[in-house]
Amino acid sequence: MRRPALDALNDARHAVRNDGEAEVVTTSHALALALGVAKPSRRTVRAVQAVVARLELPGSYLRDQDAWEAHGVTRLAYLKWKQRIHAVALQAAADQLGESDLLEFTAAHASKPTVG
Repeated sequence: MRRPALDALNDARHAVRNDGEAEVVTTSHALALALGVAKPSRRTVRAVQAVVARLELPGSYLRDQDAWEAHGVTRLAYLKWKQRIHAVALQAAADQLGESDLLEFTAAHASKPTVG
């Protein structure tokens, strides 16, 4: 099964780790397209770059704020794209779990603590 958003995220992550600025911009633009933006603006591409850079280079950006400031984007734009990009990564991780693993995880996290 082909997952364009996950493929685009993987390409952007690879570019942040290994490629130059032009490739990072290109793959960030492609990720925004894969996530449904018809014509990504420069601000959108920079916000996507900031989120992907924070994922891939946590030592360079100790806080989310460090990433959005370094890329010149607003907190709101950063958080919007963080939510969208992390949803893709989370779905990919959930897809890799077996059915029994997923049921066990859901059961463990759905139980309500009792008050004694």
